[in-house]
Amino acid sequence: MLSFLSYNKHCLFLSVEISLFSPVPSISWKRSDGNPLTKKIEHNKTKGVLEIPDVQQEDEGSYECIAGNVRGRNIARGRLFVYGKHID
Repeated sequence: MLSFLSYNKHCLFLSVEISLFSPVPSISWKRSDGNPLTKKIEHNKTKGVLEIPDVQQEDEGSYECIAGNVRGRNIARGRLFVYGKHID
């Protein structure tokens, strides 16, 4: 599972702990349902952070973070639920 979830203003951050990996792994994110990540979503390939600005109903779903290096590969999975509508 994803190890951390935070919400700041109108942006959601999903992250995984990768500091224990040596050598530092390459990181990638994807939706588990096969749909592509939308263009608004940003991900840091070295820190294991996925940033979803202006979270909407269409962002709901399962996400996977894949971390890999010469020693192997690990996958963290989590599900994002979006309830209600955006209110300023």
